[in-house]
Amino acid sequence: MSELINNSKFRKEKLRNLIQSLHEGRDFDEVKTEFEKEFGSISTQELSELEKELINEGIEVEEIQRLCDVHAEVMGKSIQELHKNNNAEIAGHPVNVLINENKAIEKVVNEEVILNLESYLENEDNNSMLNLRIGLDRLSEVDIHYMRKENLFFPYLEKHGVTAPPKVMWGVDDEIREEIKEAIKITSKPIEDKNKLEAVVRKATNNILSMIDKENNILVPLLNDTLTFNEWIKIDEATPEIGYCLVVPEKLWNAETSEEVKEEVSQPSAGDIAFDAGSLSSEEVNALLNTLPLDMTFVDKNDRVKYFSQGKERIFARPKTVIGREVSLCHPPASVGIVEEIVNSFKTGEKDHEDFWIKLGDKFVYIRYFAVRNKEGKYLGVLETSQDIKPITELEGEKRLVSKWYMVSCVHKVPIFAHLTEEEMAEIMKIAGHKTYRKGEMIYLAGDMDSNLYVVNSGKLKVSRISDTGKEQVIRFVSTGDFIGELSLFNNKPRTDFAQAIEDSSICYLEGKKVQGKMQQHPQIAFKILEEIANRLEKSENLLEGINLYPVDKRIAQTFMRMAKNDVVLLSSSKGDFALQLGMSPETLSRKLTQFEEDGLIKQIGHRKIIILDPEGLAHLE
Repeated sequence: MSELINNSKFRKEKLRNLIQSLHEGRDFDEVKTEFEKEFGSISTQELSELEKELINEGIEVEEIQRLCDVHAEVMGKSIQELHKNNNAEIAGHPVNVLINENKAIEKVVNEEVILNLESYLENEDNNSMLNLRIGLDRLSEVDIHYMRKENLFFPYLEKHGVTAPPKVMWGVDDEIREEIKEAIKITSKPIEDKNKLEAVVRKATNNILSMIDKENNILVPLLNDTLTFNEWIKIDEATPEIGYCLVVPEKLWNAETSEEVKEEVSQPSAGDIAFDAGSLSSEEVNALLNTLPLDMTFVDKNDRVKYFSQGKERIFARPKTVIGREVSLCHPPASVGIVEEIVNSFKTGEKDHEDFWIKLGDKFVYIRYFAVRNKEGKYLGVLETSQDIKPITELEGEKRLVSKWYMVSCVHKVPIFAHLTEEEMAEIMKIAGHKTYRKGEMIYLAGDMDSNLYVVNSGKLKVSRISDTGKEQVIRFVSTGDFIGELSLFNNKPRTDFAQAIEDSSICYLEGKKVQGKMQQHPQIAFKILEEIANRLEKSENLLEGINLYPVDKRIAQTFMRMAKNDVVLLSSSKGDFALQLGMSPETLSRKLTQFEEDGLIKQIGHRKIIILDPEGLAHLE
């Protein structure tokens, strides 16, 4: 058996099966026992190859992220015993910096964040909340720690074929970043829900402590086993540009490195042109400059045109015959004086750049002049750029690198598309756009000729109408997975209601005409939309019935009984908006809730939580 265990292929297969069984739900302690029985140790290379194989076999990176916690605990002991590299003990070495930062991060988590969180939960005092917020702000510096890991360590691991751990860790890093942002957001305003505060902060801190364990026990040994001395030098040289998290090393490691080794590290590939960061061949440089979405012209220190780019979209015609020509002869006589003035101001150091913008037909052209200087500040010439920025000035909303993910998320969340195949959903994604709205922003107004179908990917919206007298009637609130604007798919009339974001929201929108085309291809979509319209119509009729037939007390009581789960009502909106939805003023609702509380029917907790103390009494209110 020992001979088989020592066989690398068998070891990896056995280890892969153990991790796979964890993924399938096998008891953690049972797997850990088997692991310790079969394996005396495991190298970080084997662990890395295992994760890479799992990803190649179809397990999503997100699944590997969930397994990462298990990896660290099951394998941490063996990895620590196997690797005791001295890089961690070399002052200022990138590994030493990473470990020292982890100590500082752990200290902030335990002594500034968790300590003050527990103090606030017990005492609800302002001092604890202030210190908690300060601790979270300091903890947000972990972004620098992760940036250095992702942009300096991971590229070299990937060059050596180690790709799975970087993917997994980067995904978890991003989750932690969002969790810290959410915790800071919650502590930036009066606390409405202590349970939510605790859940968010503890989730963030637990994940941070878990990542510290992964970095110390998995990443550090992997780096020590994989990276070369010269690669560590490159990482060390690039570290100050990204910066440090919480603690700055007292000693720089690269001070111990000889200049000869540094020179060897910096050598470009044969035939390449060396730059301050990296190197390129002349072919790559030419193609890169011609790919830029602007025209570039360089005039040397002797005022002669030395170069201009030749991109696809030219603003001004420039024949190659202008190369070597004096720049003053390349401009109309009326503008020569201005050009000479700009150039002279660059030569004297009076200015470093000058900007102009003009309308040229249907283009809006942005022209910029920059003084080009070397590291010592010596004048080398002038760079002129010109670009049609009209398309840029017309941009609205946002389109991020994650926009495709938003489209997928939106389409899958909406019940009206649930019956479609993946291929059909992909067709819907192609006609979808994405925008974000801040709290209070309007999505559309009554009277707008807007035919879009809007899908809430995250956040919450309020749909309402305003009477001639200015009184607002909330029709409904919509949240993640809901949609609005469906009536425009069946008529060509202006909007009759208002849609407003009542918290920061991410919205996907689909153009009405294109959705109509998809409805013709897939009639089930139309039936699902009509089904939802019918459900909303029924809810609206019930709401109108309550407003017209029942007194205020019964209206509130019936709504609470319908919303309650285990005698707890959680309002999804402010009490003001909730009152408007019930057809009453916020003042009336506040007065009635106080009366219910005095009568022993309910207890109000914070702004949005209500506990029903006497369900029978509430149900019999008239």
